[in-house]
Amino acid sequence: MASSRPIRFKISALLAIPTVSLLALWGFAATVTVGDSMSLLTVSTLYDTVGKPGDELNNALQHEHLLSAEYLASRTDSARAALAVQRNITNQARQRFREQTNTESAKAAMTPDMRIRFNEVMTRINALDGTRVKVDGGRIGLVGLSRDFSLVPDALNRLSSIMSLNNDLPLFQQSRSLSMISYAKDLMSRERALAAGVLGMNRSMSPSELQLFNQLATNRVFLLEQHLPDLEPRLRLPFAGMMTSTIYTRYTGFEETLQEGEVIPATEWRSAGDDLEAVYGRALTAVTLSLADRAAPSAAATFTRAGVAGAL
Repeated sequence: MASSRPIRFKISALLAIPTVSLLALWGFAATVTVGDSMSLLTVSTLYDTVGKPGDELNNALQHEHLLSAEYLASRTDSARAALAVQRNITNQARQRFREQTNTESAKAAMTPDMRIRFNEVMTRINALDGTRVKVDGGRIGLVGLSRDFSLVPDALNRLSSIMSLNNDLPLFQQSRSLSMISYAKDLMSRERALAAGVLGMNRSMSPSELQLFNQLATNRVFLLEQHLPDLEPRLRLPFAGMMTSTIYTRYTGFEETLQEGEVIPATEWRSAGDDLEAVYGRALTAVTLSLADRAAPSAAATFTRAGVAGAL
């Protein structure tokens, strides 16, 4: 009996080595899996509480920028009335953004770095009223107007970038590329407003206005060309269709005409921009919802697989 003890000890030791190894491997796999799942759920939370209301605010600001430029150009009662209506829409979007981002779920989903960028967004949002005072008093030019109305979108873009900066999941990668394509739309809206103000005065662009217009157009094209290939083919399709459409060709044709220092009818420029913005907006909405819908189910499925693996 005494001699059997070393044998039992040796057998136990032999069994313990693979058992411990398997437990270590499972622990590592479970940690990675659960971590990925939590990241996916965080994406969904941030989209609902920050991304979606941020997009709505951004769209409202883009339209207010355009109407502000048209009002500066014409100073008519009708332009003033249209701007007043849009300001009310923007105010509602701004209030929704404040409310949604002030929830406990939004605060819990933000990292310290995200919170810094978020505070920057709020500072820019609060500065909007000062820009409106300058517009009402005619104390701002079209280049300055573009600068002021770029503050919130630029801050939102930096917040969006940092949300996905440290994540390598495919969903994050797709979201990062989509954010840049959305940012290209904002650059297009700045082009629209700048040219609308100039054409509303029946003149060509000044050197500073033309320089800004060229920068906006160049950066817009660059962002599209750089980030469209990074999207999955199915997600890329709406944007590819947009860029090969007659609507896009018409807009870029007018864009090139303006870059050459020529003048086109303000109504033609407005119409071309409205048509392209509608197509662009539909494409962004469809792809954004597709990505958002994938986040929570993917996380739930990953949790389920982790649970089954753990039980086995």
